[in-house]
Amino acid sequence: MTEEPLDPVSTELESQLRRLETIADPASRGIATDLLAAVLQFHTAALGRMLEMIEKSEAGAAILAGFDGDPLVRSVLLVHDLHPDSFATRVRRALADLEPLLKKREATAELLSAEGGLVRLRIRGGQSNRGPLAPAVEQAIRAAAPEAVQVIVEESTLAGFVSLDVLRNSSSAASSGITPVEQTTAESLSNRQSAIGNR
Repeated sequence: MTEEPLDPVSTELESQLRRLETIADPASRGIATDLLAAVLQFHTAALGRMLEMIEKSEAGAAILAGFDGDPLVRSVLLVHDLHPDSFATRVRRALADLEPLLKKREATAELLSAEGGLVRLRIRGGQSNRGPLAPAVEQAIRAAAPEAVQVIVEESTLAGFVSLDVLRNSSSAASSGITPVEQTTAESLSNRQSAIGNR
């Protein structure tokens, strides 16, 4: 399913909540806030019973999996603290979904902890010339577990990664009897002389 229906609904909800915060009269704002809380409690109770009925049905597991696959339904379940999967389970699933990307980048991700809204993980490997993996990992975790308060990623790239250009230069230098350091120094002096000559 696409996430298109989620955007206008969430945008409207956020807009109305901002309007609620701008009510000048404290008494009126309090009444409106209490009414909103009562409606949420009512919906939570009703949704909780619906989930209990679904869990007892033969197709319960498939239906709940479908709920998790729908961004709008998943968001509602999370708002009411009714998502059938735990916080840690959803974080682990997000990391599992990232496996293709991690393998492509020659990296691995180890979940250190996921509790109390705090996620700690460690990324090992990865090609440093293709940028950090942490932003993509954090985005995936927050999408699966938006109640995450903080995502701490320890990232260490492959220290031994050498670009193809460096390998070619080293090979060329070795065949000519010039060490890589000597070649680099010669190239640097040549570049400086060219720059002086162009002034």
